[in-house]
Amino acid sequence: PEWRGGITLNIHVKRFSVDMKKDPHYSASMWRRAGFTWEEAMKLRPVFDQRNSEREDALLNICWPNRKKPLLLLAYAGQSSPWGYQPEAYNALLKGYRQFHCVHLASIKAARVFDMLTLFEHAAGLVTVDSLCLHLAAATDVPYVAFTQNFWLGSVPKGNCVLQIPYDQTLQRLPEVRKVLEGWWNARSPSQPMLVSQHA
Repeated sequence: PEWRGGITLNIHVKRFSVDMKKDPHYSASMWRRAGFTWEEAMKLRPVFDQRNSEREDALLNICWPNRKKPLLLLAYAGQSSPWGYQPEAYNALLKGYRQFHCVHLASIKAARVFDMLTLFEHAAGLVTVDSLCLHLAAATDVPYVAFTQNFWLGSVPKGNCVLQIPYDQTLQRLPEVRKVLEGWWNARSPSQPMLVSQHA
């Protein structure tokens, strides 16, 4: 009875009821079912052991060829958690974007999705919705802004998340994102790319 009207997870045709007292959000539910405590989940970083430096260098050169401006990554496309605020965000943040060399990660055609880690490791920052890129960011030290799905289904950012905004607060909190962009711009000379420690 405690689960009536609640959320049910469907995993490989099996249905699992959710006890929200035990699992306050989806991430906690999945990590617990895999045998980890939440403290362990927040400390563990994704590890990719099939990285290829030649592919990564080629991708970096394509996406950031002249390196005159600091690299800013934008990930506004999400299939399982679509955002829907891209026009408003683009207009509100356009001035800040112009100071960077912007790369829209949805347009990247990488041989392996983890080849994009080199972009994260060289970027001044990342602005992402609740998508794959949010989870990839946890494998690096890139500072990032995370727009996350509302309520129980929203992802819990890990790593160097400097600002988290639920989807339903997007419009009123865009000024906070502008301040973050200004901070990334003022942190260093635009002619000097920020190199972040790599995690193989």
